[in-house]
Amino acid sequence: LGLWSYSLETQVLGIGFGEVLTDLTTQGTDGQTMVVREPHNSFVTMLSRSGLVGLLVMLALHAAVLYTALRGYRRFRDSRRTVAAFFLGAMLYEIYSLLNAWGQPHFEVAYYAVPSHFLMGAVFAVNAYFSNPSAHRAADETVEAVVSK
Repeated sequence: LGLWSYSLETQVLGIGFGEVLTDLTTQGTDGQTMVVREPHNSFVTMLSRSGLVGLLVMLALHAAVLYTALRGYRRFRDSRRTVAAFFLGAMLYEIYSLLNAWGQPHFEVAYYAVPSHFLMGAVFAVNAYFSNPSAHRAADETVEAVVSK
């Protein structure tokens, strides 16, 4: 956060990517010295790299995913239980991701970020698909016409 607090511009827009945020050295379990270059907190990383603007955009996106998943779960829990289960699972994974991001670089490493971001997009796609039944019927008919040729 030392680099982040240099000026009002870096506080609002961040320092950007490419800068080393920390330069700590620690002793590894095998006795070798390791260099730690990223804080183990996705929110601190986002605040440092993208400033308040980037952090607020990230939080708004996660809030939108949680809201959409909760709304989808409530809408479909009685009629389409499989869809409701998807939204419930997505909501639980999103909460897990946000909690994990406090102590790990959750959104910076591929084995966390890829499933997390895929699921975020899937929440919006499934919600859009089931929110407009006439649109997905037309899409299904188009797919069936193409496949049957």
